[in-house]
Amino acid sequence: MQLPESRAAVAEARAETAGVREELTAERHRHERDVGRLREDLTQTRRQAAEQATAAAVALARTEAERDAARREAETTRAELAAIRQEPAHRLAEAAGEEPGSATDDTERPS
Repeated sequence: MQLPESRAAVAEARAETAGVREELTAERHRHERDVGRLREDLTQTRRQAAEQATAAAVALARTEAERDAARREAETTRAELAAIRQEPAHRLAEAAGEEPGSATDDTERPS
C-alpha cells in the first residue's frame, strides 16, 4: 500500500468513526429522553397509588367507625329489649296508659 492510499484509508476510517459516534450520541439522547419519560410516568403512578391508598385508608376507617357505631346501637337495643322483657306486664300497661286487665282487643268488645 502506498502512502497516499494509507492516508485515504485513515481519513475514511476517521469519517466512519465520526459517523458512528454521531449515531451513538443521537441514540443515547433518545434513550435518555425515554428514560426521563419513564421516570415521570413512574413518579405519576406512584403519586396516584399513594392517593388511592390514602383514600382507601380513609374509607376503611369510616367503614370501621360506622360498624362500631352500629354495634353499639345494637348492644343498646338489646339491653333495652332485655329491660322491657323483664318489666312486669301490669307496669307495661300502666306505661302505655291503660288500666291493668282492660280489654284492648276488638274481639272482647260487645258488638
